[in-house]
Amino acid sequence: MRPKNCTFVGWMGGNRDSKEDRAQVRKLSFRSFKDLNCSIALSGAFGTNKYNHSKFWYLNNDLAQSKIGFNPVGVHPECHRLPEMLSLGTVPAMTQQDYMQYTFEPIPGIIENSWNEVFSKMRYYLSADGIDELSAL
Repeated sequence: MRPKNCTFVGWMGGNRDSKEDRAQVRKLSFRSFKDLNCSIALSGAFGTNKYNHSKFWYLNNDLAQSKIGFNPVGVHPECHRLPEMLSLGTVPAMTQQDYMQYTFEPIPGIIENSWNEVFSKMRYYLSADGIDELSAL
């Protein structure tokens, strides 16, 4: 029943791996999988730009209004996004990472080996055939 299919609001900075991961999410959402109508915004700190007004806005108007939230690699292996999504009932979408085997498995989310696989699975879950499975997650 959430109005947004998928969302990501994230910092523009970070290390090379995190920048590349976020760039790949953005590229796929605007090109190969633009039919999913994801809301992607690379931003500065909360309250410094037009995309997100505050942490409150981000949690209540981005994550809580979305069926799926992207959880790309952050500056550190674990990120604040995962517990935020899980606590708000937003299904996390991410690539498989080593740390998940030790602390979080099983995560009720969309976890694949590559972002292409994540987006393909999202396309299925957001279709009429997969929406019940998405609700179960």
